[in-house]
Amino acid sequence: MIIIATLPREQEDEIFQIIDKVLKHVFGKEATEFIYDYSEQYYSLPRSALSERIYVFAKGIEACLSSGAFAKERKILEANLSGLRFTQQNEFRKT
Repeated sequence: MIIIATLPREQEDEIFQIIDKVLKHVFGKEATEFIYDYSEQYYSLPRSALSERIYVFAKGIEACLSSGAFAKERKILEANLSGLRFTQQNEFRKT
């Protein structure tokens, strides 16, 4: 028999704050937003329910990371960063 306990709202909020802080530290703000959006779109898991359905969220993160979505976003970010560095180098040479 599985017993599901319900946490008080304050504890759920606290758990969400911890999850949010760790995700932002590890992945950054934009990637964390992407993870939240992915979880909501593919797992019908809004942010307000993360602490209640933590196992579903963990499964969603695993699927998100293995989907290749991050690899694609990273390539885009690297290309943008590379372009920015090139622009900055040219600006530096002009001065």
